[in-house]
Amino acid sequence: MAGGTSRNFSILVLAAALSCAAAVARAAPPRLSSAFELGYDRFAQVFKIADSILLDSLGPSATFRSSSKDTTDVFTEFRTQGELRLRNPKGAHRYDLLLLGSLGTSLNRGTFDAVYRYRPRESATRWDLEAKLEGRQFVKDSSFSLSHDNLRALTSVRWRRRASHSVEFGLKLKDEDLRYDGRSEFEYDQNRWTGSGLLSLDRGLGLTLDLEAGGGVRTVPDSTQISYQRGFLNADLLWLFGAGHSLSCFSTFERRAFQDPKTRSPYWDLVLEPQLRIMLTPLWRLSLDLSQELLFYDTDGQVYQDTWIGELGIGLTRRFGELELGVQPRWSWDSSPRFADDEYRQPSVLVKADLYGNGRLWFTISEEIGRRLYADSPEASIQLYTDYTFFRTTLMATLSVSEKLSLNAFVSDQPDNHLREEDDSRLTLYSLSLRASF
Repeated sequence: MAGGTSRNFSILVLAAALSCAAAVARAAPPRLSSAFELGYDRFAQVFKIADSILLDSLGPSATFRSSSKDTTDVFTEFRTQGELRLRNPKGAHRYDLLLLGSLGTSLNRGTFDAVYRYRPRESATRWDLEAKLEGRQFVKDSSFSLSHDNLRALTSVRWRRRASHSVEFGLKLKDEDLRYDGRSEFEYDQNRWTGSGLLSLDRGLGLTLDLEAGGGVRTVPDSTQISYQRGFLNADLLWLFGAGHSLSCFSTFERRAFQDPKTRSPYWDLVLEPQLRIMLTPLWRLSLDLSQELLFYDTDGQVYQDTWIGELGIGLTRRFGELELGVQPRWSWDSSPRFADDEYRQPSVLVKADLYGNGRLWFTISEEIGRRLYADSPEASIQLYTDYTFFRTTLMATLSVSEKLSLNAFVSDQPDNHLREEDDSRLTLYSLSLRASF
């Protein structure tokens, strides 16, 4: 879709959503709410940089040892955020208008989101319209001072009609525009447009199937290497059976062809994600999760190689009132028909605790411990990747201080301990916020 046509489409959707919301607001009293938030974010990356190389001996049997030192990159952000929301979630004409602004030490953001939903009680037709504008301004002399300010516009229209009690079909159009006030190697003006057909089947007895087929384009005026056309088919299956059992499977099949195939090879992408949940007793649950992705390139070579990535986990969960404790052994892999330096096998164990329903406190905390084992190259004289032991700690929590005041926290810590000490690294992220609603 051309840039001018895309902008006209966005303006049309925004005008339609606002017009519908204004008409409904005159007929039904809207709900007005606001919120204010104070936040602090910290991201740190610790890694080693070789500052000297020591030669152990001379001649053909010479070996090398590198001397390295710890290096830390730290990003911190203090931010304040305010939001104003006007919505009507009931009736045939529903809308949700959101105005959000955020000021930070490195980044300022502004967002306007308008959503309109048509839900008539006696009609089989439903409409969903959304228009969203999001602007980002980077503060000078900050960690992001080299980034360019940008504006993103997203619009979507979805129409659905129920043909019978078990069949529903529809259409969806989506457009996204991204504009920068400058250019860099990683910042390009671009447009994405997607159109698709929808089909939902409800066969009763807890069995549903959602299908979506369509295509789209990504247009980047300043780069033919990342402009592409795509076609896709998505399928989402859900079967609820027995006493709390469920089987679900999401899959997507995509063809992506780049504007310059000599620079970037076109490819096929297949994703399969089945999940099985079995209630052994009212308190014990058995789970099986499989996630895999297969990439097939038209030109299979050193740069683009056919790849099979996956993860299999079998878990057991026990419920103690509002608390759930679970453990899940996992096996992950990355392999190619032709050997690649980054192929690996990865056994790990995930331990998790979730607290639900408590009047004041909600949290989820997990710890995954594993070992990544890279395949040995049959030809390479130098191993580019070394095996390592990893720890993945994640915490998300919300504490309701009062009905209108809450404290939110997110913590992620990921240390990697390699065979070569100079390959060690660690990523940490802390995010804290205090939110007041009015």
